[in-house]
Amino acid sequence: EWIEKTQSEESSAIMMLLVGPLLVKLAIASGQNLTIIFDVGAAIILEQLGNFGTILIGLPIALLLGFKREAIGMTSSICREPQMAVVMDKYGFTSQQIEEIASAIETHSWSLGREPKSLLGELLQDGDRIDSLGAIGLARMFSFLNESERTLYNVEDPFCKSDRKPNDKKYTIDHLFTKLFSIPSKLHTEKAKKLANKRVEFMKSFLEQMRMEIKGEI
Repeated sequence: EWIEKTQSEESSAIMMLLVGPLLVKLAIASGQNLTIIFDVGAAIILEQLGNFGTILIGLPIALLLGFKREAIGMTSSICREPQMAVVMDKYGFTSQQIEEIASAIETHSWSLGREPKSLLGELLQDGDRIDSLGAIGLARMFSFLNESERTLYNVEDPFCKSDRKPNDKKYTIDHLFTKLFSIPSKLHTEKAKKLANKRVEFMKSFLEQMRMEIKGEI
């Protein structure tokens, strides 16, 4: 063993001494905002009770229809806007501002497939989709591999070079071809498209590296 039992016990005590001040600071900061939480608490509690309908009815139906992880995301997306509207109304946002922000939140999700109705909505949707590209996008994509029944790639045709139709429900790499590589063309602003294309280039270079490794070329 690298660490003896006595050393482990002593280190636990020291960690409590170090973490203690941070917990005290967190408690003090939270205490100062209790009145704010209580002010909007009743409305948020009532709104959350309404969300149970989505969770108890909508989510099971989605799962029965064959949706998996995305069903949870869609359920969460439906529940966000009302809570945000309650908080914004409490702190003095105008009805027009609340409507625009709530609409932006409602339409930004890829799974819902809705078009934004304002510049704010376009910017939020673009930012959300760019986040699924590049190195971060690859990390997110591979993290889903452990949460699903997918395999990494199709052994006979890993990169859809033949007539094989990409199937990201079965192969993780196929997600690049079914969704991620198409994102730049679906963005709204030129700046977003430029950033997205740069990240897609990185993802394609990763695929080329992967191809050479599978073929034994390097």
